[in-house]
Amino acid sequence: MHVYLAGCVIGSLLLLGHAFTLWREGVPGAFYYMKLSWFFHSAYFAMYLNLPMAFIVIELLKRYKILSAPLKTVYYLLLAWFFVFIFLLSSKMGLICMVLIALLGSAELIFRHKKTFLGLGLIILFMMFIRAGLHVFSGTSDRVIQSTSTLSGSAGQETSKSTSDRLDIWKVSLDIIKSNLWIGVGTGDVKDVLIGKYKENKIKEALEFKLNAHNQYLQTFMTLGIPGITALLLMLVLPMISAFRKRYLLYFVFILLFAANILVESMFETQAGVVWYAFFNIILFSMKREE
Repeated sequence: MHVYLAGCVIGSLLLLGHAFTLWREGVPGAFYYMKLSWFFHSAYFAMYLNLPMAFIVIELLKRYKILSAPLKTVYYLLLAWFFVFIFLLSSKMGLICMVLIALLGSAELIFRHKKTFLGLGLIILFMMFIRAGLHVFSGTSDRVIQSTSTLSGSAGQETSKSTSDRLDIWKVSLDIIKSNLWIGVGTGDVKDVLIGKYKENKIKEALEFKLNAHNQYLQTFMTLGIPGITALLLMLVLPMISAFRKRYLLYFVFILLFAANILVESMFETQAGVVWYAFFNIILFSMKREE
């Protein structure tokens, strides 16, 4: 995990270096969203950074008294660094996952360590940081507000394009699922069926870029029907239940992060999602099994 922490820091520095080059060339918004995360989609890189944040929080909860002062300082600095970077990435799910990690950490303090005031104080402080971040990073704030308006149906002309596009794609995906409920359309045909529906419903951007469902649950249900979605849910729910019962917090949070992120991305359709999930799932599961 410390190697992974270092990798995340180096990766974020590389992205900043690239953004600085764009800024020197006069590119607007060089340090923001997809221009910053030029190598991965911002949602993926935010997910990558959420895991080391969770690791640091768990380390501080479990080993605070025995950690050296320099290491604690490094951990706090890394938390601040990842916090700011996720705001720069402007990933809405990345922000939501940060809140989930903070809530779980506070719950651990309150219910297991019996430090109610400390737990409540930290979550209040964290929400103040979130509010300050939304004030400082106006681009991220605008995306959050527009997405909220789009989901609530109160959006005007200035809506969140990514959210409205996803809603259109999800509606199309649900139509396909209703027509192929039991066995799906098959792994070889799902892209063609989706593209056909994009043409039929005149969803221009999804058709132009031949987008997937941007939701792994819908993608799997479309492709493999009820057996497929059942398998996907079991491979998430059963490890989470086991990790929760055994108080294996890092594995629990890892599965939770992935389960949340595949609500808005079809991560088993990309190498960036498959490799990250497969690698850490087997590593974290094997570590607990050895214990």
